[in-house]
Amino acid sequence: MSIVLSPSGTGKTTWLNNTNTIFEDADVVLNKYHNCNFERENNTENIREEHYKRIDSQLKILKQDKRHIIGSLFWEIIPDAIVIIDINEHKKRVLKRQDLCWDKVKKIINYLLLHAYKYNIPVFTSFDECSTYILNKNFE
Repeated sequence: MSIVLSPSGTGKTTWLNNTNTIFEDADVVLNKYHNCNFERENNTENIREEHYKRIDSQLKILKQDKRHIIGSLFWEIIPDAIVIIDINEHKKRVLKRQDLCWDKVKKIINYLLLHAYKYNIPVFTSFDECSTYILNKNFE
């Protein structure tokens, strides 16, 4: 029923694990289409695009199946909402993770903000706030 995007390092998995929610983690649901080593591999831009467009297709199917998915895997899908947490907190979290690079995460943040502006996608600063919006939107 909904797709929520948020950049890596925002605390999606932690929030999902600590919240009684109907949202599912895209990393878990789409694990047969994507593994954490993909970005560490030396793929061409064409391979990356094909890979993430395949993920977009799967996200659309999951939404049609009336599921709520939250994640950072996407190419150009238009989500129902975006979560961008406080930039200073986000940077602290990313710097604690060896698998993430702040410069790359910043590019994703900027892309998502432009995407939100272009398609009039609501942007939230917390997963709780976003969840409330999605649940009210879908069950009115």
